[in-house]
Amino acid sequence: YKLNFRASPLFGGSIADLHRRSAERLFDLLRSNGGLYLKIGQAIAMQSAIMPPEFQKMFARMFDDAPQNDWEDVERVIREDFGKSPEEVFGVSFRGEEGKGVMEKVARASASVAQVHWARLPDGREVAIKVQKREIAQQVGWDLWAFK
Repeated sequence: YKLNFRASPLFGGSIADLHRRSAERLFDLLRSNGGLYLKIGQAIAMQSAIMPPEFQKMFARMFDDAPQNDWEDVERVIREDFGKSPEEVFGVSFRGEEGKGVMEKVARASASVAQVHWARLPDGREVAIKVQKREIAQQVGWDLWAFK
């Protein structure tokens, strides 16, 4: 936090500008570290009574705008968990096969530990498929060790 008692501040700008710059820097740091660091960002976003509005606005994005895994990583997680491809597990086709459902390869939302893909199953139901991020199992161990 910065209090500046000079008649003309060296860096100019308002306290709101300072909060905005600080929020952006912290947001970028936590987002690039991912995992539990994104959870810290989510906790910051929920502190509406004590955090400046610039932090609240910036960190609200932590809830569903985290970095996404590539489709290859999503496919690998599904194969490791189920022993089958996404097409086999969910009955979908990415080539428009008749009688199969469809699934989006790009996530609709991405948070700290998982991302959500939209799909329409062969019976017509629309579902959200939540897939844990590939690196989370290993990263949680590191993060918990670092927090000790």
